[in-house]
Amino acid sequence: MSVLAAVRWFFFAFYVAIFFTLPPWLLWERKGLLVGLFLTAVFIYWLRVHATERIQKRLGVQKLTFAEAPHVHSIVGEYCRRLKIKKPQLDLLDSPSLNIAQFGFRQGASHLVLTRGLLDELREPELAAVLARELVLLKEGEVPGQSWLSQFLAVMDWFVGTPVKISSHHVRREYSLKLVSRQVVFYPLSLFPTFLLRSRRDPGRVDILSLKLSRKPEALAEALRFMDAMKDRHPLAVPFNARHLFLLPPTTKDPLARIFFDGEELHPRIGKLEKLRRVLALS
Repeated sequence: MSVLAAVRWFFFAFYVAIFFTLPPWLLWERKGLLVGLFLTAVFIYWLRVHATERIQKRLGVQKLTFAEAPHVHSIVGEYCRRLKIKKPQLDLLDSPSLNIAQFGFRQGASHLVLTRGLLDELREPELAAVLARELVLLKEGEVPGQSWLSQFLAVMDWFVGTPVKISSHHVRREYSLKLVSRQVVFYPLSLFPTFLLRSRRDPGRVDILSLKLSRKPEALAEALRFMDAMKDRHPLAVPFNARHLFLLPPTTKDPLARIFFDGEELHPRIGKLEKLRRVLALS
């Protein structure tokens, strides 16, 4: 975790501490403060314990062995050697969607998740460019914060409860209690942690940095363009708490989620890569 990411995590822990300590402190003063700090420590420990395994379970991934994809393991191994980082474990998400994600709470124990569609549809230069892009993000130290955010959102989602619909004889429309609780409770409480823990790196800058490894801006531009074109044809179904882990956050029908929790558009980034390709071709 980078220094900046560690500072953001500290403020996240402070936010959690305020949430747990303020009510008992107002009620019981010093004793309440101690109780709140204890609850904060228990909550953070609960987020972290077996966290990697829980994210794997929520995503439904399995280990991608060397025998299944030797070329992917070779590319990742070489890029990690150049970046001087430990090779992440490669996982497979059995989905026709074209996407890639990563999670982990320290750089030496991270996971890189590839969808089946990404392995089957992308040519090797394009796949190598996407892998380089994700490994640079790992090198930048942004993955642990995003993994903490996934755990926090998962706990918040658990508190929201299961979908229950109620109807009225006077009103024909049905209202989902889960949807209302998400918009009234879940989203407001999650906005500040999302702002702190989600990657603050400029995605376009990460794209450019990754070209030092792949050296093919046209391959990365083509890969991003193809992934963007196929995201609606083969939508990816993952829990809300894991959407931000992916290079292309899966689409959602909730308008508030699209406003506050979606990533940046790919088209400007693809345009920058295309311009860079033309500059390199003329030089």
